[in-house]
Amino acid sequence: MNLIDIIYPNQFLQSLFPQGLANELLVGKVEFDSSGHSWLTIHTKQSNHANVKKWGEYSKDYNTIAIKLSICNLKSFSVVKWFNAGYLPVEIIKNNDEGYIFRQEGEVFKIEIEAEFFSFHSCDTYLNNEG
Repeated sequence: MNLIDIIYPNQFLQSLFPQGLANELLVGKVEFDSSGHSWLTIHTKQSNHANVKKWGEYSKDYNTIAIKLSICNLKSFSVVKWFNAGYLPVEIIKNNDEGYIFRQEGEVFKIEIEAEFFSFHSCDTYLNNEG
């Protein structure tokens, strides 16, 4: 299952990535606040299909898109050795009728978020010069 399939609304992301998001993503930030709100920011190096004028040109003005999502009805969150996170495959698991599990795991890094769904919040772009 592709991450875009569990994001609502997802029309903008579908226009950027009509074939879905590439499976290798970077979990850049997870935020929680005392009122129960939580957010997940994922980064992709995948070029976008639709041109977004204010972003400029892919590979010239930016080569990474950071997608901020609201985590809706967070049920559980687990992370191990986040400092080892990198661009890794993401697994989306349907959790019966109770939502979804977002899972990413490397040799020593692991993150797992269980939520009802994810809601699109915003996108930023930047030029990442790392290999």
